[in-house]
Formats: sequence, structure tokens, C-alpha cells
Amino acid sequence: MEDKLRERVIERDNHECQFNKLFGIVQLTRVPCSEDLEVHHKTYERAGQEMDEDLITVCRRCHE
Repeated sequence: MEDKLRERVIERDNHECQFNKLFGIVQLTRVPCSEDLEVHHKTYERAGQEMDEDLITVCRRCHE
């Protein structure tokens, strides 16, 4: 995945873990999200030619 795409997705998601936003991970676990952000594939349908909507921002802890 190219760096520009990665940065664009993180910017679109307001530099926030989307797993926490969608599922309330922090409220459930009482453990804060990591500040290290990664980009998660929602689908591998276009692997290597990903579109923005194929990806979401997640923190490292949630991504593991």
C-alpha cells in the first residue's frame, strides 16, 4: 500500500481508531487505544490497488 493512500485514510478517519469508534473498545475493555495507528484492509478484493473505502484506521492494539 502506498504511503499517500495510508496517510489519506488516517486523515479521513480523523487520526482515530475506527474499531473503538464503531465498537466502543475502550469502554468495553477500559484500556485506551494505542497511539500507533495502522491501516486495516476491510477487503483484499483490490489488494495492491486499494481504494480509500477498502481501508480503515485502527490502533495497533485493536489491529492485533
